[in-house]
Amino acid sequence: MKKWIKSDQAILFRLNNKIVQINFNDKSQLMFYTQKDLLLYSSPQGKDKQVLDLNSPEIKKNSEISKRYIYFYLELNMLRLYLENWHIRHPIT
Repeated sequence: MKKWIKSDQAILFRLNNKIVQINFNDKSQLMFYTQKDLLLYSSPQGKDKQVLDLNSPEIKKNSEISKRYIYFYLELNMLRLYLENWHIRHPIT
């Protein structure tokens, strides 16, 4: 694991193999495979698992996946901003 961020609703990890995973409090998960633009969704019970292309209209059609993907995207951008501004908060002396 390289980086992680925790919020009220989920915890997001950036793994060494460039996979980004978010585990929601309701036990559902999204995993983003950056090298292939694939998204894996696992339902809260773990019974329903789907692998979707990020350009697939299926992401927008499924409201559960869609709202989790939007949250995932926002959290990922927050993590990115946090890391970009790390040097401002922690200057090298």
